[in-house]
This record gives sequence, structure tokens and C-alpha cells, in this order.
Amino acid sequence: MQQQPQDQKSFLIGIGLVLCVMAISQIFIWGPQQEARQKAAQEAQALQASQAPANSADTLGGSSSNATLVDRTELLSNSNAGGRVTFDAPGVDGSISLKGARLDDLSMKRHFEDLEDKEEVHLLSPQGAKGAYYAALGWRGDADRLPGVSTEWTQIGGTTLTPTTPITLGYETAQLTFRRHIEVDDNYMFTYTDTVSNKSGETLSIRPFGIMRQFGMPDDWKPFYILHEGAVGMAGNKLQLQKYKNLDKGKNLSYSSQGGWIGLTQKYWMTAFIPAQSEAINVQSKVVMDGLRPTYVASIEGADHALPPNGSFTYSQRIFAGAKRVKVLEAYEKGETGQEAIPRFTDAVDWGNFWFFTKPFFWFLNIFNGWFGNFGLAILALTVIVKLAFFPIQNKAYASMAKMRKLAPEMEALKKKFGDDRQRLQQETMELYKREKANPFSGCLPLIPQMFVFYGLYKTLFVTLEMRHEPFFGWIKDLSAPDPTSFLNLFGLLPFDPSNIPLLGAVAIGVLPLMYGFTMWLLQNLSPPPPDPSQRMMMQFLPIVFTFLFAGFAAGLVIYWTWSNILSIAQQYYIMRQNGVETQFDKFLKSKFGKGDTPPANSD
Repeated sequence: MQQQPQDQKSFLIGIGLVLCVMAISQIFIWGPQQEARQKAAQEAQALQASQAPANSADTLGGSSSNATLVDRTELLSNSNAGGRVTFDAPGVDGSISLKGARLDDLSMKRHFEDLEDKEEVHLLSPQGAKGAYYAALGWRGDADRLPGVSTEWTQIGGTTLTPTTPITLGYETAQLTFRRHIEVDDNYMFTYTDTVSNKSGETLSIRPFGIMRQFGMPDDWKPFYILHEGAVGMAGNKLQLQKYKNLDKGKNLSYSSQGGWIGLTQKYWMTAFIPAQSEAINVQSKVVMDGLRPTYVASIEGADHALPPNGSFTYSQRIFAGAKRVKVLEAYEKGETGQEAIPRFTDAVDWGNFWFFTKPFFWFLNIFNGWFGNFGLAILALTVIVKLAFFPIQNKAYASMAKMRKLAPEMEALKKKFGDDRQRLQQETMELYKREKANPFSGCLPLIPQMFVFYGLYKTLFVTLEMRHEPFFGWIKDLSAPDPTSFLNLFGLLPFDPSNIPLLGAVAIGVLPLMYGFTMWLLQNLSPPPPDPSQRMMMQFLPIVFTFLFAGFAAGLVIYWTWSNILSIAQQYYIMRQNGVETQFDKFLKSKFGKGDTPPANSD
């Protein structure tokens, strides 16, 4: 069965309907279903945990299910919070608890919760606080009283931890002496170097371990199907992933390898253990229950080390806690910081299955941002590059569309003449295509690779940190947030925020989404509407639907799509004119101004 001229519009209508159904389903079906599944899994695990024997403190890091959760600032200022060593580096500040030498108080100095208050993003918080999240390193083996996550260390060297002033902690048992040397760099990496001395008269076997615990999810956290958040690691050189929702279902992440790393990641932030890359490690990530609250655990355990009588050895491992800025991750991956290279550390960013698109897109964005000094201009420049890459096949597609539009009157004549004889109609239609050298498929086929490319660019802008809190021009102060304006308050002229008003906030559409909807409408109207009335109505309705859909998208993404539409309008108008097709815009000019020459037709 041959494709009719209006099939491309049917194809676009189908795409629009699918997107609309997906958006509605996410709000009213998938989202509530996922929350119900998570709640059921948590209750089931809570019941299982209540019937199971208690776990060791080193495995779970203690429990706070019976404690009242307090604000992290209040907990840290409490005199009962215990001893702490403060740290202050260009990238992070906070403190390390002497209990377990836990890294449990960390804020990122270069990243803020919002642009107005300038409150630093708090990544790690002490156990017992809202949003508790910590990482700790210790030892296991056949010796007595080995240091774990609740061991009380003593500060024996240094005062405040900075990139130029390390600190030293000490811990002793009857058999062993531990000296822990802690360093921090200019970004987000902490290096723990333990020197262990055997005072006993026998050979002891000990092995390093690390454990991080994230007590539940932030209150404002939302799952995204397009984004990986949860356990992420590297088994040697193989990426290992398990989403939070799968951990909730009891699907643990477990592997063994030589070298690699393991961490818990959110959209922009990550905490990870990086052992010595020559070390054989066992890794696990799972969920345990803290009351009814899921606690996400990632643990790493190294190989056994034999420590002879009166002997000693030194072992180093690292903790990354901070922002997934690609340039920083790349420096760690290549070993440019003077430390051991970390395999595929940039893959902590969720590049996705289309990494062969997303990584080059990010490379271009980074280059253009360096040139123009503005991430929004970088997006515009990348859009031009994408358009140029597709220029040849889009030209053919638009030329084919133009030719098909020119044949529309003859097609209608054939339908009237042979409408009752479908076989004859198809034969005559094919003869018309052959005679006029028109290909009804060439207009649709280029859309397929473009869909993958557009998805790849959307993914790049969505998952990378570099667009977060980056300004554009005018009212756009954050490209990673939706357009803050709304026609309901006359785009800021009236002193209220309609997005916070129930029901009314759902139609709070900003300038950028309106511009996108308008450019989509213009793009549609470059060519005559489809003859079928139902298709014509759907095509007229789509710009409105997409305007509402894009109202919640990040401003940077809407800028990309709007600018892409503008370039497509210019390209399609030029090609249609070159192929002798009178567009709706030409008809509009004639009706309003009596002008607009009939475009010249190219001869084939």
C-alpha cells in the first residue's frame, strides 16, 4: 500500500499524541503507580527487617529509626554532636566526625540551592538529621576492636583540613596502631591514607572496607525515566548501574573486580569510593530499612593483607563527594590531578545508550560556551551545527514535500475520478509519481534519524550540570529551570506568582513556551493543511498542546526547540519558494498587502 501525501502530517500527529499520552500518563498513572510500588516495597522490607536478626553496626552504620530527625544545622551545633574536624577547600566545606572518621557534613561552595538565597547545596549530613547521608572507611579481619563506622578516633595532627594542610587521626588497640592521614584537593576528592602497625607477636590479617548510607531521598526528589539515579560503579572497566527504584524492589547491585569504584548518584551530585586500582574488591549496593524509611547502602571491601609481627603497611583510598562537573571528572579519569587515574569516571554522568550523540554534543556545547561565554548562545550555536549536519537530507525532504504539495490538485482530481476504484486509484497515483519524479517516502524518512539526534541533545542538556543556574539574557536567569514568566501575571508586571496557586499554576505559561508554540504553528502553516478535516483539526491543536507541555521544560531546552523551529521555517520557506510552491505565508501577504509574487518553479 503506497503512502499518501498527507502521511507525513499523520506521522507528526502520531508523535504528538504519543508525547501527550506519555506526559498525561506520567502525571496520573505511572507516577502514582511508582509511588505505590515504592511504598509497598518499603513496607514489605520493613516487615522483613523487623523479623530478621539485628545487623552489625559496621554493616549498617547504626540505626536512627527511633530518633527524631532534626535540621542538620541544629544537629551540628549541638554540644552532644561529638568531636569534629573542620575542612575548607575551594570546592567544599564542612566537617569530619571523629566518630568513625565519618565524612558526614559536606556542602558545595560553588553550587547553591537557588539563585536568590545563595545557600550552598548540602550533599552529606550527619546521621539523625533530615537528609542524613555519610561515607566512612574502616577495617575488618581477625584482630580485635578494628576501627569501624562507630570507632572514636583522636585528632593527633593538623587543625583545619585544607588543600595545603592535611590532618592526622589516631586509633590504637592492644594489637594494632592506626594512623589516618586525610587530604582534600581543590575540588571534591578526599584521600585517606592509613598506616597500620602490628604490635602483637602474631601475624594478623586485615582488609579495608568502605560504607556509605543515604537515609531516604530528599523531600523534593522526583524520579525521571530518562535519568539514572541510584547505584553506579565500575567493575574494572565495565559500567554497573542499578536505579533507586530497583534497589527498592530488592534488586541489589553486586560485583567483584580488580580496581574500579562504586557510588550513589543523583542527577548532579555523587558520592563514591575509589580504592587502589590494583586492589581486588567486592562491591554491593542495596536497601535496608530504617523504620519505614529506606536507607540506600553502597559498600566496598578490599583484599586481605597479612601483617607480620612488628610489621606495618600503608594503604590509600579515596572518597569523591561533590558535583559531577565533566571537566573535573575528566581530570580524575586521566590522572591529571597527580593521583592514580580512575577508569571511566566521566561515565558517572548518565550519557545513556546514545552516548555517541550525547558526548559529542556536550563537547560542542563546552567549546561554544568557552567562545561565547554564555551557555544559551552555545545552545543556539549547537542547533546551527545540527541543522547543517542534516541540511542535505532535509533539503531533499523539503523538496520532496514541495513537489508533493504541487501535485495536491492532481491528486484530488484522481480521487474524484477514481474514488470508487481503489486499485485503479493506486495505479494512477503511482503513474503520477513516476511521471513527476516524486517520492512520497522521502519526506518522512529523514525524520527518523533526526528524532534520535534530538533525543540525544535533549538528554545532554538534561543530565549535565553545566547548564544548571547558567543565565541567558533578559528574564532567563537559570537555563536549567522553566521560564519563570507567565501571561497570568502579565509576565511579571503583576506582583504575584501564579505557579504557586492550585489549578491556576497549571496554565502558568511563560514567554519561551509561547514562542515555541507560535513557531510550531508557523512551521505547520508553511504548507497547505491536509485535506482530511480530522487531521487538519489535530494539526491546529498540536501547537497548543506542545505549548503547555513545554511550559515545564528547562528554559535551555525550549530555547533549543524554538531556535530549531525558526531555522526550519527559513529553510523550508526557501526550498518551497525554489520549487514553485505558494505557501500559506505567501497567501497571507497577498490577502493583506496584495503582494507576493508567485514563486519561481525549478525545472527538473
